[in-house]
Amino acid sequence: MPNNLKEIIRRVLDDDKVIEKGKSLVQRIREYVAIDDPKTKSERQKELLNLLNDDNNLLDSSTLSELQKEEVVSFEQLGTLSINKKFISALKDGLKRPKLVTENNSEGKENSRLKVISRPSTEVYFWGIPSSGKTCAIGAILSMMASGGSKFVKSFYMDNGCQGYEYMMRLKSIFKTDNIVTMLPAGTSIKATYEMGFDLVDHNRRRHPITFIDMAGELIRIMFKSDAGKELTNDERESLNVVDDILVNNRSENRKLHFFVLEYGGEDRQYENLSQDSYLTAAMNYLLTKNIFKYASDGIYLLITKADNTNVNEENLQAYIAKYIKNKGYKGFCDALKGVCTDNNINDGFLEILPFSLGQVCFKDYCLFDSKYTDDVIEKLVERTWSDSSFRTKWWARPFVGVINLLKS
Repeated sequence: MPNNLKEIIRRVLDDDKVIEKGKSLVQRIREYVAIDDPKTKSERQKELLNLLNDDNNLLDSSTLSELQKEEVVSFEQLGTLSINKKFISALKDGLKRPKLVTENNSEGKENSRLKVISRPSTEVYFWGIPSSGKTCAIGAILSMMASGGSKFVKSFYMDNGCQGYEYMMRLKSIFKTDNIVTMLPAGTSIKATYEMGFDLVDHNRRRHPITFIDMAGELIRIMFKSDAGKELTNDERESLNVVDDILVNNRSENRKLHFFVLEYGGEDRQYENLSQDSYLTAAMNYLLTKNIFKYASDGIYLLITKADNTNVNEENLQAYIAKYIKNKGYKGFCDALKGVCTDNNINDGFLEILPFSLGQVCFKDYCLFDSKYTDDVIEKLVERTWSDSSFRTKWWARPFVGVINLLKS
């Protein structure tokens, strides 16, 4: 039996059999701290506070709120830690988690299974394991483009006819302002793959039609199960059918970019005794058997989230992350991706790596948004997506454009 609080917490978090981890954590921590002996209780409270001080993301906000209600720890005690007081205030105020999809849209297009990308555009696919930060990264990118906060974007127009329109609307509204505490959204469901179409106009007045596709996080694990010949549930099979439909059976002629979102430091996290790298490598095998990257792929990128946890300055961050990928994190998967780039002449045979961070994250759920990394991704989008830079965007061409539109109608 573990005899210290850190080991108790680690065992609960790593135990795949524990479904309601928050509830279990509250129970185990309360049992450990709230004992009759006042001296021992005080020492164990101090142990908990020291752990939180060392790792601000040891416990999530809901677990801490329950521990406060159970009088295991108080807001006043948390306020003595070297944690930004804005996070303590957010916890005290009960900051609510944003909803990405409303509950009453079960008959709407948001829940319709995506079968084809019909919009003429550059398709940008985001792949990632659960908890990689994929959805939050997409939200930050959309927010910066839509709010005018990006130096590469002059204007931004959303396509209200796309399957994931409401999802996009809500996602782009999360990260509005730097240095304001935001609660991060929950992960998407096993069946949730969303199509988000928009037009980005750059400062040269070129219009870039783009479609983001947020692939369900569980897809990586499902592709591993398929590659391993394991039986899939109906929901898992339906989720996998989306990949086959939009990228194989009904594949459009649009050019495509792929962002693989990986969490810095997450390579050691295991699920059912398998590492993240093992799941990712098996998923790559599935994608390769389907020839996903053989047709119309113009770019493959690694987006390394939570890069702020490296504690490396910006000048050295790119080199540090590249070395981390090469020597430690996700090596098997990244070697496979490098082979894809070489074999298919993508990125001139080079796998591009982009460090990424939302800013300062605390209690796993709260974020003080910092937009400085987001523009690196937007710059890539402007560089690598096709644009309408034809004469029809010029003021002197308006009479001719009118004639062309009349002939088309």
